[in-house]
Amino acid sequence: MSGGSRSAGFECRSSSLVHYGSGFPEPGPPTGHTFRVCGDWVYLGFRTDGQMPDPNPIAAEQASALERRLAIDPEDEQIRAQLLRYYWEHKMEEQRIPLVLWLIDHHPESPLHGSETASIFPNRFLDRPGDPENFADAKKRWWAQVSEHPQDAQVLSNAARVLGEGDIRAEIDLRKRAESVDPERSSKPLAQLYSDVLVEEGEVGPTRNVFGNPFRNTELAAQIRSELQTSDDIELVGMTAFYMVELAVRKAGGHEGGSWDFAVLRTIATELIKHAEMLDPQNQHVLDVMGGSDGRWSDLMGGVKGLPGATVQR
Repeated sequence: MSGGSRSAGFECRSSSLVHYGSGFPEPGPPTGHTFRVCGDWVYLGFRTDGQMPDPNPIAAEQASALERRLAIDPEDEQIRAQLLRYYWEHKMEEQRIPLVLWLIDHHPESPLHGSETASIFPNRFLDRPGDPENFADAKKRWWAQVSEHPQDAQVLSNAARVLGEGDIRAEIDLRKRAESVDPERSSKPLAQLYSDVLVEEGEVGPTRNVFGNPFRNTELAAQIRSELQTSDDIELVGMTAFYMVELAVRKAGGHEGGSWDFAVLRTIATELIKHAEMLDPQNQHVLDVMGGSDGRWSDLMGGVKGLPGATVQR
């Protein structure tokens, strides 16, 4: 969670939505259609373009020509994106960082901020660059943009994605603010974030990630559970339940790694599903939340019942 990247392994961090319908699958890889909004800003985490081969690689001479063109027209975002990826792949951080900082200062609303290659991280991780001083600079600039654009959901979402690398509570706060401004596009990432925190409550064994930061945050999870228990936002409650069950099913199938206390996950998921049923007894919002399902909230219990009955060590 905080301090690490939630982008590893994803080209777009939007969770895949499984069409459960009236029969929830047994624990295993999700099947059915997926719902992703990779071309927009409505997702959690970063597009991992830095971990993928560049489909249109450029040579050093081409990069030099693009640099000259960008100096003339710094508003050309396509050129900026090309150079950011080139600098990333060639580990040219002294050239890449100024391009990112300019983008924060001049276009905090840009979808380009969702790309790994257009972001600044607090720590190195595998091949991903990171530097605490550069991150502190970017963080300061992002908070300035949040203050300047308090009602711009896209700016708030972009800021949340970056600032969440070092402060999960800041990310949650910004995601909530974005959702209050634009619930249609901002509820899903907030629900995904909530489900991540709640599922980590079922983790057993090692509780720190590669950066030495704790995965599990019991106090924060308790606050989220309390908030959702008293919430009348059926889409937020329903989507959090949906994403949580999806994650639990994946973990039961061994697709997420780690060791999990499924009794804990069962309890939290059941609690959310029952609250969704109470808020929406006619199942009128199931279609919106489940990405095409025409079932009922109780269908999610099929996934819960399919989970192991005890702790699974892997």
